[in-house]
Amino acid sequence: MGTWWNRQVPEDLAACCTEAEGWVESRFGSSLLQSEQAMLDQLLPGIFGYRLVQLALSPTLSLFESSDAGHRLMVSPAQEGGGSVGVPGHLCSEANELALAAESADILLLHHVLDFDPAPHAVLRESVRVLISGGTVVVVGFNPWSLFGLRRVIRRDVFPWTGRFIAPTRLRDWMNLLDLHPQSLDFGYFRPPVSHAGLQGRTQWMERAGARLRLPLGGFYIMTARKHPVGMTPLRPRARRRGLLLPGMRPTFGETRVDANRRNFL
Repeated sequence: MGTWWNRQVPEDLAACCTEAEGWVESRFGSSLLQSEQAMLDQLLPGIFGYRLVQLALSPTLSLFESSDAGHRLMVSPAQEGGGSVGVPGHLCSEANELALAAESADILLLHHVLDFDPAPHAVLRESVRVLISGGTVVVVGFNPWSLFGLRRVIRRDVFPWTGRFIAPTRLRDWMNLLDLHPQSLDFGYFRPPVSHAGLQGRTQWMERAGARLRLPLGGFYIMTARKHPVGMTPLRPRARRRGLLLPGMRPTFGETRVDANRRNFL
C-alpha cells in the first residue's frame, strides 16, 4: 500500500491537461505560476546548453524565456479536442514515451509532469535517455510537506489536488538510481494556497520569511540534477620494481636493469 500522498494516481492525463489550462488563469494559479517563473528566471541563465526541451501539461506555457539555449521545444500530452495541435515550437508526445532521439537535449525542464503523469518513473527514465551526457534536468513539483500537502489531504477532487505530490527526498532517491546527480533544491510559495486576494496580501510576510530562512516548507520545489557523463578509467603507469644493488655495484640512471648489471659486472 502506498503512502498517503500518492495513493491517488491521475487516471486521465488528457483531462488534467484541460483542467490545467483553466487553472493557470485563476488568481491562485496565476500567483503560483509567477512565483515559479521568478525562480526559474534566476536559475536557467546559469545552466549551459544549446537545446532545451520543456515538458508541461499546457502547450501555452513557455517558462524558458530566461534561458540562453538557442533551440527550444515545448512538449505536452495530447489534449481533448486537439488543442495543442498547431502551436508553434510544440511537440505533442507522452512524457513517458518521448518522440525524441536519444541524447538530443542539453536541458530538460519538467513542469509538474511528475505530479500528474501516471508513470513518473518512466518519465525520469525518458529524461535520462533524451539528455546528453552531462545534461541537466530541472524538475518543478508540488511539495507534500507544506500547506499545499495539507490542503490536498482535505480535498482531492479538484485540480491540482488530484495529482501525486512526490517528496523531494523520494525524487532524489529515484534520480540516484537513474544516474542523475542532484545539484540544487529550492522551495517557493510559502503562503496558503488560497485565491482570496486579501488573504494573499496579508500572508505576504510568510513568503519573505520562508525565502530568507530557506525553509523546506514551500508549496513547490525546483530540483536540478545532472546526468553523469560517461567516465573513462585512467590507465596507471606500470609500477617499476627497483633492482637491488649488490655490494660493489653503482647505481645507474637512464639504463635498463640488464644493461646496468652487465656493465657493473664487467
